[in-house]
Amino acid sequence: MMLSWGRNPENHCDVEESYIALAVDILRVQDRESIQALKDFLTVLPNPRFIENVLIVAIYQLAEIDSEACRWILRHSSYLMPELDVKSYALQWVYLKLRTQGLKFNQDFQFGETPALQLTEQAQLALSHNLCMGDRLILQEILSLHIV
Repeated sequence: MMLSWGRNPENHCDVEESYIALAVDILRVQDRESIQALKDFLTVLPNPRFIENVLIVAIYQLAEIDSEACRWILRHSSYLMPELDVKSYALQWVYLKLRTQGLKFNQDFQFGETPALQLTEQAQLALSHNLCMGDRLILQEILSLHIV
């Protein structure tokens, strides 16, 4: 899975912008049946990874234009399954972000059931650095982590 795809527009050159725009528009409607229809439509893409990437980029774009609609889709992230497991995406993103900053898994941060993410103060500071709106909303809504 590509992480922080939504933050790097140059990464989605392989995915048609029209699919992403359509996904943003449909996610913004906040309707389960519309989301299912979108996922069914996206099966025209070459493989499941493309569908996953369209949904990730759409979430990040939605966060920038309509944070409340983005919060809704994150609260109802089960509607995106199995094409996109938002919690798994979030945990992988956190792991990579903290590891690339030199923090140690099971020492500076760890994953659990409740809370899903346990951080030292140093890890929390590292995680909060340079967050876009999509990252912030995913941390808040999926991992119940409120970064100031």
